[in-house]
Amino acid sequence: MASCLLFYAWQHFECIQIRYHIEQLNSQRIQASELNQQLHLEVATLRAPKRVDAIASRLGLTVPVPGQVPPPDGLGEPVLAQARGMASTAQAIRP
Repeated sequence: MASCLLFYAWQHFECIQIRYHIEQLNSQRIQASELNQQLHLEVATLRAPKRVDAIASRLGLTVPVPGQVPPPDGLGEPVLAQARGMASTAQAIRP
């Protein structure tokens, strides 16, 4: 009878400890969820186009003029090499 009572008490206290542990994990999950929401909000704020535009204008950056940015397909590098070659040729021709 005593062993059954001790076994029941042990199970009961183990169950209470597990409940405390579950509550602790739930509170940690809620805190992590709130932090995740805050971080998502911060990322959205940092990526806001108006904010990026304001920072760019403070830094003196402007919208590129047509022809200022080379085409993305890689055609800009040979043109740049051609321009450098023409500049070095023009310097060599000067007396």
